[in-house]
Amino acid sequence: MNKKGFTLTEMMAAVIIIGVIASTVAISFNNIIAKNKENKYKEFKREIEQAACIYIDLREYKPIKDACYSSGTCNVKVKALVEGGLIDEDMINPNTDQKVNQNLNVQIKWGSDKVKKCTLQ
Repeated sequence: MNKKGFTLTEMMAAVIIIGVIASTVAISFNNIIAKNKENKYKEFKREIEQAACIYIDLREYKPIKDACYSSGTCNVKVKALVEGGLIDEDMINPNTDQKVNQNLNVQIKWGSDKVKKCTLQ
């Protein structure tokens, strides 16, 4: 008699192998999604920080600029960046999937090397 087909053991081995491969792919996919979201937030944050640095440089009202520079630290609200046209008010925070909070501050500090560093608070 000619037997064709797979034994139960062979079928179980194939199912286990497919399960291991599927779980590995799912874990890798979740890691890629998490890393992508983290990179989007870093880009979002960097864009706001750069806008704040530009905002201080563009201030036509020199006493504000001088006060920030002489004190070594000042804060700029995201709302001022939106009003100044440096960022879009509809900008979405990738961590919350909501519009950027315009009450957030960006802290601007000048180092001993006279270079400013802008940090979203």
